[in-house]
Amino acid sequence: MEIEEMIFTIKDENGEETEYVTYFTFSYDDSKSEYIVYTDNTTDTDGRKKLYASKYLLDKDVIKLFPIEEDEEWSMVEQAIEEYREQVDKIKNMEALLTGDDGKDKAKPLAK
Repeated sequence: MEIEEMIFTIKDENGEETEYVTYFTFSYDDSKSEYIVYTDNTTDTDGRKKLYASKYLLDKDVIKLFPIEEDEEWSMVEQAIEEYREQVDKIKNMEALLTGDDGKDKAKPLAK
């Protein structure tokens, strides 16, 4: 099940709320679990968005998050995040090639 961009709030152990945005969701064929990758839109030292991941269950309009506890699952999640980031980087590079530094469209129509 894909969740379109969704904003949700998580309350920590001190009662403080943090707003998160869904980055993407996925599942693997051999796993019955569904995973959600989300961000609070802060960045790491490399300037990339900090991402978090959990197993999830969507029950009507309520999302229930569960910790990822197995190393094998974390490996799957890390691989999925890396693949997703690579795809995002490719798209950004394609957009830069098509628009150039000035942001104007450089694409040319194909000859008939």
